[in-house]
Amino acid sequence: MLAFSPGHFIHSRMALSVLYPVPFVILWLIALRKVDEGGSDRWLFAGGAALGAAVYAYLAGVVMMPLYLVLTAALLAQRRRARSIVWAAAGFAIVLVPILLWSLAHPERYADLLRAYRPGEITTQSTVVDATNAIVPGDWRSRLSEWWLYFDPTYLFLSGDSSLTNSTRRAGLFPLALAVFLPVGIWCLARRRGFERLILIGFVTAPLAIVLTGVLHLHRYRGMFVLPFGALIATYGLARFWASPRPLWRIVGTALLLSVPIQFWGFYRDYMGPYREQSSTWYGSNLRGALVEVIQHPAASGQAYISQSIPYADVYWRFYSRALTGTVVAAPVSMAATSDLPRSAARGSVAVTTADEPLALTLDQQGWLRSMTVTEPTGAPSFVVFRKP
Repeated sequence: MLAFSPGHFIHSRMALSVLYPVPFVILWLIALRKVDEGGSDRWLFAGGAALGAAVYAYLAGVVMMPLYLVLTAALLAQRRRARSIVWAAAGFAIVLVPILLWSLAHPERYADLLRAYRPGEITTQSTVVDATNAIVPGDWRSRLSEWWLYFDPTYLFLSGDSSLTNSTRRAGLFPLALAVFLPVGIWCLARRRGFERLILIGFVTAPLAIVLTGVLHLHRYRGMFVLPFGALIATYGLARFWASPRPLWRIVGTALLLSVPIQFWGFYRDYMGPYREQSSTWYGSNLRGALVEVIQHPAASGQAYISQSIPYADVYWRFYSRALTGTVVAAPVSMAATSDLPRSAARGSVAVTTADEPLALTLDQQGWLRSMTVTEPTGAPSFVVFRKP
């Protein structure tokens, strides 16, 4: 169920750090299950170490991993295994020693990291207090509303995130069959205690970090902690179908389970087909095609220029120049639409613009030649490479 979840598949292919904590959370859950089945406290040490490692994986781990450690302690306290809590805490603490020492040497990094999530709200780099206060602006009603929004069935099962970089908009975060398995699994776990109750709490608290930072409306996909808990709860729901004394319910459960890979196949075909055309502009369009042309066929003389209207052009230039030549080629000069650079540029210069911006028309009027028009998978033009004869 986890492997066939569209949200897991997309973010695995993109290799985004939002997904990095998931395997560590799974290792922690395995360790807890082993202890639940009579395993030794060494499993708790391993589970705590997995949570500590997840702190390095993604910034939200700073909030979520201590929460999971608290849930571990609560589970052990409920079973009157207070001494076992020390094993879990020790594994967690030992793994975090390096980052603790580093944080003491660089306390300004807290504000730097949080500024990336709350731009403009943190003005000082010298105190942790300012950064901490920036985590929870606004009133609790808006936070509760965002929390509820994360569990919107449309997002979870039907269309996924609104951004085409994080979803095809034709499949949810989970397979559609989980719209049945999840509620049944929640109903089963709500009446249990111990490890099963912990899974349910983990599912409900999955978006806690992004809710606290107040960026759920922009970055709902950052709450990937929901994936392992959702898959586990759905498995309990499937088990409920299979445990029914009525053959009809067992057949329904089996049919729903078989629909998971079938739906994934349809999603995969869309992902490798029409989705590529629909999402190209969300990924900055085919800027690679234009930059590769300039890098492989540099200006015969003069200078290389690039339009200011192309976002992150300098970053892409550094990447592709190193990928193609093994070194970072001198970056093009940034050029605004109102600049007089096109007129004063030396002969043999080369320039890159978007296909529909005013600067392209200016270059046409000043005698620059269109040496290459870069297109998208749909065939629509996106960038133009000009050369001054």
